[in-house]
Amino acid sequence: MKYTGTLLAVSDIERSKIFYTTLLGLHVEIDIGANVTMYGGIFLQTIETWRNFISKDETTFHNNVMELYFETDDFDGFIKKLHNVKLVHPPLEHSWGQRGVRFYDPDGHIVEVSENIQIVIQRFLDSGMTIAQTATRMDVPEDYIKKALLVNNSEKNIQIQKMIADLTAEQEKITQQLAELKTQGKEKTARFKQLFTKKLSNITVLSMLQSYGLM
Repeated sequence: MKYTGTLLAVSDIERSKIFYTTLLGLHVEIDIGANVTMYGGIFLQTIETWRNFISKDETTFHNNVMELYFETDDFDGFIKKLHNVKLVHPPLEHSWGQRGVRFYDPDGHIVEVSENIQIVIQRFLDSGMTIAQTATRMDVPEDYIKKALLVNNSEKNIQIQKMIADLTAEQEKITQQLAELKTQGKEKTARFKQLFTKKLSNITVLSMLQSYGLM
């Protein structure tokens, strides 16, 4: 069995689409009118069709018994976007050091947005705490901290490898463009100088990555 997502019954599906795409940055994957599939496993369903599905008219919004949970790398930036949104509570710092805020969507479904937990862990480590001290501060096992760091390092490594691949591809393209300009006798043009400068800059970055053993 595979869990595929959470369905929210909504009173105005267009309004909810705007809310989730604009505020939370989700993207619509499939839109068939009465049902909208968002990337990430959230489904929006019109309240009328939902009542038909469950054969019940008794549906209550604002029930305060569940939430959708999101994490962000830029918590301070996200807070600035909370205009005309009804808060469950203002931004706060939990006892384990993670900052978060809860608010209602247009139909009273609770949404929580908190700091990426890996950022919280890294903040404590950067302050001088050991892994053991961080685990105690956050009231979690040390293995939790270690696994979070492994995930974080893995994600960073993937990003670094993508950057290297992009830089390498760009270098090949620049080399080809420079060769074409040379055959046209345009070595002294501004475009040639611009491309040559970019190539040297990329070489510097790639050399630095290599010196740190990242490629």
